[in-house]
Amino acid sequence: MAKICIDPGHGGQDRANRGPTGYIEADGVLDISLRLAAKLRAAGHQLKLTREKDMTLSLAERAQIANNWGADIFISEHTNAGPSEARGVEVIHSIHGGPGQKLAQLIYDELVALGLPGRRVFSRESKNYSGQDYYGVIRMTKMPAVIVESEFHTHPEAEKLLKDPAWREKIAEAQAKAILKFFGQNVANKGDDNLVKTKVLFDGEELEGVIIDNKTYVEVRKLCEKVKLKVYWNDKKKQVEVSK
Repeated sequence: MAKICIDPGHGGQDRANRGPTGYIEADGVLDISLRLAAKLRAAGHQLKLTREKDMTLSLAERAQIANNWGADIFISEHTNAGPSEARGVEVIHSIHGGPGQKLAQLIYDELVALGLPGRRVFSRESKNYSGQDYYGVIRMTKMPAVIVESEFHTHPEAEKLLKDPAWREKIAEAQAKAILKFFGQNVANKGDDNLVKTKVLFDGEELEGVIIDNKTYVEVRKLCEKVKLKVYWNDKKKQVEVSK
């Protein structure tokens, strides 16, 4: 499966971005990132976070973590700041377009589908270096990279949502859905009438599964590991490949 690097923005010495009643961006996006990582791991992907606690990282260090690991995609999690009336979702991708632009649009669409106001999906070119991206983590990473601004923490109503764990869970779930779509995985909503959770007894061990339209599905990685098969994600072909 895919190697996904999630970058919770800010943290450590960089904790100045705050909402009017105490929301701290560094903490909020770390929580969203941890929730998102858990969902993607459950879907069989490999995850690396640039940080899993409150710590200081430069933009170059964040990009280097993803590059050294060989990530397939890079997602930098943020919440936005601006005038008190500003609201909405923004997702940033490379000026060169490609898969990163597709990923950005998918994430944007799923967040807006939650009922969050939509602002824009965009890219920004460096003023100093023609043909290069303005944003460091997009410019310095070697894989498709996006920056997600899930809402404006400087807006009082938006800050209330961001301070609510239930809403941070919704944001993580929406992004997970978009990322799985990017990798060609179909995702059934929890509320779908045709989805039933079940247990699959395989060689004496219970595996989590779901029944959709009278077909039973089990996480391919867990099933293959039981019979000592290797599973990996072919990003070029957008498919799961299994081998001995």
